[in-house]
Amino acid sequence: MLDKVKLVELLKAKIEDRIAELDKAIKNSQDSANQESKSSMGDKYETSRSMAQNDIGMYEVQKTTALKDKTTLDLLQLQTNFESARVGAVVKTSMGTFFIGISVGKYDFDGQPLMIISTESPIGIALKNAKAGEIIQFNQRAIKVEAVY
Repeated sequence: MLDKVKLVELLKAKIEDRIAELDKAIKNSQDSANQESKSSMGDKYETSRSMAQNDIGMYEVQKTTALKDKTTLDLLQLQTNFESARVGAVVKTSMGTFFIGISVGKYDFDGQPLMIISTESPIGIALKNAKAGEIIQFNQRAIKVEAVY
């Protein structure tokens, strides 16, 4: 059985690293914009400043998403074994094993392939509330739900 607690701790660490990278990128972009303002005048200054602001905005959106993902992981009920597919559940299917939480995609966990998906993803929507033994339809394929926990 997949260790959900260990998986979520690894995902949280990955998100923390991503947030730190984004904070650094935001600071570097701000420093670059400030440096440019000291050494340039006119159109070049405005263009450089605008590009830096666009970069900062993009990094801040990514950081907001990462913080939302971290909050989602913090709220998961990991000790619960679920009867149906929902946030916090591991779902083994004929197509592979899924962890429903945040959108990460394919992830190698303890030597086994795992798809980490959100409830808003197409497969997350198809799996919603599915129980062991049921057949769901996804991309015109019948997929058997083998286990949910």
